Amino acid sequence: MKHGDEGPQLWFAGLVLIPFHDAATARPLLERALDRRTSPDIRGCFSRSVYRLLNGPPVKWYGEHDDKELDPDSDEALQQVLKDADDATKSSIGHVQARVVQDYMEYWSKHSKDEDFGFFVEAFTQQTSKLGSFLDLRDEPLLEPALTFPANWVFASMMANLDYALNRDFLGKLMGKPVDDLTPKETERASKAADAWWQKYLREHPDGDWRPAVIAGFRDAGYKIEKDYGSSRSRQELLRALDDREPRIRYNAYRLLNEIYKTHFDLDLAFFGGSYDFAVVEIPRGNYMADNEARLKKYWQKRLGQSDSRSSTKIGCIHL
Repeated sequence: MKHGDEGPQLWFAGLVLIPFHDAATARPLLERALDRRTSPDIRGCFSRSVYRLLNGPPVKWYGEHDDKELDPDSDEALQQVLKDADDATKSSIGHVQARVVQDYMEYWSKHSKDEDFGFFVEAFTQQTSKLGSFLDLRDEPLLEPALTFPANWVFASMMANLDYALNRDFLGKLMGKPVDDLTPKETERASKAADAWWQKYLREHPDGDWRPAVIAGFRDAGYKIEKDYGSSRSRQELLRALDDREPRIRYNAYRLLNEIYKTHFDLDLAFFGGSYDFAVVEIPRGNYMADNEARLKKYWQKRLGQSDSRSSTKIGCIHL
């Protein structure tokens, strides 16, 4: 990153780090981007790669910068992201994003009565949805207020985050109901129940390990995942779960397979973001998410279908 020549190879080197979701890879990217000898194209690629690594620009777009538009490729923005990247290596990407959500809530408390505030609710909803696969379960104290946030879209995003992170159906009968039709009584009841479950889980698992929750969710859904979730029986059950009608079940099957085989498939592409389109407004076109999931499924069906006839050593050597 620091010494390679300019060119397509370096550009793709930045992109290929995204699926690893490793905050430690952000610093060399940013140092290269901040080097004035770096071409604008490489600078732009690296800055956007870091934003993807950290799951969105962890910059205070509001409050501090109300009086001007902040250029995401500026030195000012990249220096701020560098600080956040270093913080994420000490804690987690999810924790950095939880702090951003907290910033949004504080900004809301000061400006919610302002005119033309709809843009902020939309941005806040997007920010909470970006927690997705990054949610750090230890951040319940930071994120609990977002569960009871006045805007229904923020509530829905946070509840969906919990559904995916813990492999639980917290929305229950509210699932499928138009978000704008949800009443305060309905959202309050659901959010309190979800937060109580979350708090209980953290008392039992203070390290925030997500795996026991995910495995319990599989068992509740009828999948016989063993204590050794990497066993032959568990792998076959996970393979069966890839056909489940519930997206959170399929998501967590791929998530556990990543964990078992130490692969780095970016599940955001199949279940959340859809693409690495770095346009200002990122709206996946066509059937990106369905196509991405289909490719994942094909890979694992082929790999796990062959696993019983191979030794564990050989299985461990199969890589993308």
